Amino acid sequence: MINSNRALRISIVVQWILIAAAVFFGFYEEGNLPEALRSYISEQDNKSISLTEMVVLGSSAILLIGLIISSVGIYRLKSWARTPYVACSLLITFVFLFLGPVVTPPIEGTLQYLANGIEGFAIALMYFSSARENFESSVSKNSEISNQEEAAA
Repeated sequence: MINSNRALRISIVVQWILIAAAVFFGFYEEGNLPEALRSYISEQDNKSISLTEMVVLGSSAILLIGLIISSVGIYRLKSWARTPYVACSLLITFVFLFLGPVVTPPIEGTLQYLANGIEGFAIALMYFSSARENFESSVSKNSEISNQEEAAA
């Protein structure tokens, strides 16, 4: 269990580092994109936002805040954190489908994809390793203990 907990914590920290690096490199790399892509980005930044886009961006911001808060809870092995972490991860992926075309520089994109893979790894650890015991409610733990006692009797 200790190794699973450690792997989970390390995966969360690595995910934070990759996301921070992706944001940094995204700002850095944007200036090195071809002129056509830079003008597209500038055009997208300067256009007015529709109501649908505002809803998508607002929900994305709320989900991102939820993901950050729940990832801190996962790092601290809090039982409440697993459900919002998984829900926010899945919903962010779903909302991403409605953002339309996105220009992502290569290093930023690579770091984001790595962070997504590690996010999946963390979710797998929370459900399929001994680290899951940190996120199970005391009710289910007590029922498992009583089931084991009944089986032993």
